[in-house]
Amino acid sequence: MRARGLASVAPLAFACASPACAQDSVEAAQQALAAGDPEQAIAILQPMVDRAPGNADLLRRLAVAQAAGGNFATALATIDRAVAIAPLDNDIRLARGRILLWSGRTDEAAAEAERVAAIAPDYPDLAALQQAIAARRSVGGLNYGLALSSGVSRIRFENGNSSTWYNSTLSGFGQIDPATTLTGTVNHEDRTRSDTRLSLRANRRVGKANIYLEGSATPHADFRERWGIAGGGEASLSHAVDALLDVRHAAYSTNSVTVVQPGLRVRPVEAIAITGRWINLFQSGGDYRSGASARIDFDLGQERGIYAGGATYPDTEAGVTRRVHAVFAGAALPISAQATLRLAAEYERRDLSYTRRAVTLGFAWRWGG
Repeated sequence: MRARGLASVAPLAFACASPACAQDSVEAAQQALAAGDPEQAIAILQPMVDRAPGNADLLRRLAVAQAAGGNFATALATIDRAVAIAPLDNDIRLARGRILLWSGRTDEAAAEAERVAAIAPDYPDLAALQQAIAARRSVGGLNYGLALSSGVSRIRFENGNSSTWYNSTLSGFGQIDPATTLTGTVNHEDRTRSDTRLSLRANRRVGKANIYLEGSATPHADFRERWGIAGGGEASLSHAVDALLDVRHAAYSTNSVTVVQPGLRVRPVEAIAITGRWINLFQSGGDYRSGASARIDFDLGQERGIYAGGATYPDTEAGVTRRVHAVFAGAALPISAQATLRLAAEYERRDLSYTRRAVTLGFAWRWGG
């Protein structure tokens, strides 16, 4: 039924030239959104925005539809385009406030509401946004979650022998304020011997950038690092381009390595993101090696997504660095408003060592504001 609905209204968005026809398309998008079908609203509005990228009102409507579909990062990028075109438009400011609130950024939402209140304290819908902000703050408005994954890998060594390895991960996260999240992770990998890696990571949002710092330790390490520290983040260069940087230092029993990964994420269209990274590994003995990775993500709406990619890069296990060639793919499927199922598959060939075929199944659950 929804496919027929898309087929019947989408041509309006492409064919409309007159103001009256365009208004019909906008009303069709509003009706789809009110009916709980943000994907249909996006399908109607996106072609209109493509034809008129300077129309701030169309950008506002598209951003609200994207946020209703759970695509908060994309929605914020779209509404920021609208703000840049019409910074004094109160409807756009209120829409940005609502999107920020829905994405858990309560203080920033309040700042948007205050901007509107300072100019037009009785503006329609301002009171509703202020009440929603107050309600969010009354219950803390913070997000928490748990994630559990389990994987199995089939290993074939260069000498022809084979083995099966197992990997399990448990992590939990919680916001300590709207801009800061702490995540603790325990990863246990069972080979001929086993290692258990513990890590703690702090993420913080600073303006349009997200930064992080992470520390890790592996008690009685065999093939994992004894300890490590990492940091980096990402920053928006434009509505379609993000700059990425990750730096990691890991200490093994016989040596240490530092890995520096600059990268870019490009969104050629709203639902697709392409990420490329340049991987640079420096060993304590002065050796330098490099590689690269590429990944493409498809946002299917309502927090559903699939991805695929490949890489060739230097990697260190048990203090020994070898080149790895890998391809991978995965998917995320929400099974409720709070729970998400994740599936990943990977093929890896490590030079002069082994090949690995792995499948991982994960489950994540989140609650809170």
